[in-house]
Amino acid sequence: MSHYEYLDKSVVRTRLLLHAAILDLIDDRPYASVSVTDITKKAGVNRVTFYSYYSSKAELMEEIIEEKFNEYFSIVECIEPLKDIDQLMAGLEIYFRKSLHHISLNVKFYRILLSGALLEYKDQFEKRLHVCLKQILRKAEINGGKKSPVDLDFYIEWTIGGTIHIIHKWLASGMSTSQEQFMKQMLLISAVSSKLFGTSGDAFVT
Repeated sequence: MSHYEYLDKSVVRTRLLLHAAILDLIDDRPYASVSVTDITKKAGVNRVTFYSYYSSKAELMEEIIEEKFNEYFSIVECIEPLKDIDQLMAGLEIYFRKSLHHISLNVKFYRILLSGALLEYKDQFEKRLHVCLKQILRKAEINGGKKSPVDLDFYIEWTIGGTIHIIHKWLASGMSTSQEQFMKQMLLISAVSSKLFGTSGDAFVT
C-alpha cells in the first residue's frame, strides 16, 4: 500500500514533482551543489510550498530513499531459501523479474544510487542487502542445506559488489541488454553459486 494513498491528490502531485526535480538535478551534478531554490525552480513550485512539506533537501531525499528502499526490500524479503534447485530457480526468477521491473521503473534513482553519487545511501543499501541475504542463506543451512566452505560474509560481499556493478553498467548503457536477457544471465550465475549452499539437482536456463 502506498504511503500516499490517503493524501490529497494535489499534495501527492507536488511531492512527486519535488522527487522528480531533485533526482533530475543530482543526475547531472553533485548533490552538494543542489539548493532548495534549484529544486523548486525545476519542480515549478515556490519555496513556501517546499517548506510546507520538508524542512530541507535532506528530508526530501530521505523520503525518496525510504520509499524506494521499502519497495525494493519488500521484493528481496520474499526470497525463500529452498533446497531443491528447480524450486529455487523458479523463486529467483520471480524475484529477478520483479526487482528488475522495479529498477526499470526507477532508472534515474538507481543510476544515481549505484554510481556512488550518494555514498551514504549506497552504503545503507548494501548493508541492508547484506543482512537480508545472510538471513536467507542461514535459513538454507538450517533447512538442510550444507554448510558452505566459503565464508558467508565474504560470499555476500562478493555477490553484492558484482551485482551492483553489473546493474549500474546496465543502467548506464541505457539498458542495452533486454531485461529478459539480463535476468537469464543472473539466473545462470545463481544456479552455479547456489551449489555452495546445498541445493540439489541441475538447472539450465534457456
